[in-house]
Amino acid sequence: MTAASHPMTTRWQAGEPAVLSTAMIPSTLVAETLQRSGVDGVLFDMQHGHIDVQSLVGLCQTVGNLGGTPFVRVPSADPWIVMKALDAGAFGIICPLVNVRAEAEALVDACFYPPLGGRSNGPTRPWAYGPTDDFHGTANDTILPFVMIETVEGMSNLDDIFSVPHLAGVVIGPSDLAGTHGLGFQFDSRDEAVLANYRTVLDAAGRHGLRAGIFTADPGYSREMIDLGFDFVLQGGDLGTIGAVTAAGATAFRTGGATGATAAGPYSR
Repeated sequence: MTAASHPMTTRWQAGEPAVLSTAMIPSTLVAETLQRSGVDGVLFDMQHGHIDVQSLVGLCQTVGNLGGTPFVRVPSADPWIVMKALDAGAFGIICPLVNVRAEAEALVDACFYPPLGGRSNGPTRPWAYGPTDDFHGTANDTILPFVMIETVEGMSNLDDIFSVPHLAGVVIGPSDLAGTHGLGFQFDSRDEAVLANYRTVLDAAGRHGLRAGIFTADPGYSREMIDLGFDFVLQGGDLGTIGAVTAAGATAFRTGGATGATAAGPYSR
């Protein structure tokens, strides 16, 4: 998969929104199942999930070989972990809790080879980006670095952060953004104070030509966020889906009600 066939950018070039799923379990079987569900890619969560560097290579291979976009949420902008994720084959990097310009600059610097940045030359999987005789240039054309805005401080520095050269975009962490504004840890929120923050971020992203994404759970809410102006959603994921469907099934069993969803298994396909 090369930059020309990058599922995320292909969607955007067609004027369409994109959807990613999120994986917290370090399992290639889970990654394969998520990617085959019809999403444009999978975000592997190294911040809150249980995914380490060793498992990341196989996870990125699985999604990339199925034509999806492997994204990684790293724990921070520390160069060593950003470069490890990229060497494993990540096409997109999402960095949480970016509050000031220097943190965004550190992220971008770690993502790109010279002359755009300071990424070290030692890729584990150079062919992930295309022809190996020019993978440095192809990688620089392909990588998408995203900052997460999740705090009051980050909101106060939007233009300073978003003006960092070669930044691809912003992702809103809805729970932390609401929580740090004294609104409680809200998710899929329609609270007007929460939505006002989203609009502020979207306006700033628009001024700087950046793409914008947000974590969601409900598909209907995801469409509302696209209508609000987001370019992509990170909708649902492995642990949340397993828990929700299993809980609904258990409740239906005990009450005799309908779940609204069927838990599929190996004998139902």
